[in-house]
Amino acid sequence: MNLEKELAYTPLRQISAEMLLNLLYPDFDGMWQTENRGVFYRNYSPDVMDINPEEHTVELSRNSLRNLLPQDMFSTEDDQKDDELQREHRRELKVVSDFFMAFDCIDFQHRLHLEKNVSDLFFNKLTLVQQVVFRFYADLEPDPMVRIAADMLPYVRYVRGNIGFISNLIGFIADCRVEVEQDSFRDDFTTEGFLPRLTFWMYMDELSPEQVDETIKRFEPLREFIAKWFLPVEVISRIMIKTPPSNPAVGTIVLGCPAQETWDDQA
Repeated sequence: MNLEKELAYTPLRQISAEMLLNLLYPDFDGMWQTENRGVFYRNYSPDVMDINPEEHTVELSRNSLRNLLPQDMFSTEDDQKDDELQREHRRELKVVSDFFMAFDCIDFQHRLHLEKNVSDLFFNKLTLVQQVVFRFYADLEPDPMVRIAADMLPYVRYVRGNIGFISNLIGFIADCRVEVEQDSFRDDFTTEGFLPRLTFWMYMDELSPEQVDETIKRFEPLREFIAKWFLPVEVISRIMIKTPPSNPAVGTIVLGCPAQETWDDQA
């Protein structure tokens, strides 16, 4: 769904530098210079320690290729007893680190490019599944909320009829609290028995009557899309809006229905 929101709820140490840089600076591909600090495996610190987009430099906590070399190549136990030898080895180590920095940069650029290709592959795969399997063409769909919900089409066999998932999906797209009410419905003119009905209550604040009318029209395509793909055919669905008591003139509005009810009647 939305990658920015997904990253916002992901622990920082689980986000790779490649994913983060491709998201924040997609135009900087092939321009990053890295410096590996070599602390990633010791204290589980975040992969990215510092980013300087102006100079195109990034400090990483992961190990450098230099860390693959045997430690005794640079010093021995006897050398630790001599301060002058230690200083000399630190200077040598700095030279070696600068030498391997070029290889670290090449390795990171390769991983960065690979991450970008994999991300594009998954996106293209989603588009292909939408078009071939579900006959849904995102570039032809005018409603942005329907396009977001359509990202879940490949998982429809697992979540069809899952009321909790559908409620969370509506709440995620609408960015509001959603509660579900289950009851039955019968149209005396067209049905002989009762049909199951789901009402998704969206809690929104301070809506004027004009804003309510706009919201009714704006969410109807999303409701129709969810009813088509994520609900059994025999289930009647509707989306309703609850406004707080501070706006009693609006009250509770049922999408697609001109009748208005008070907050107390539906609370």
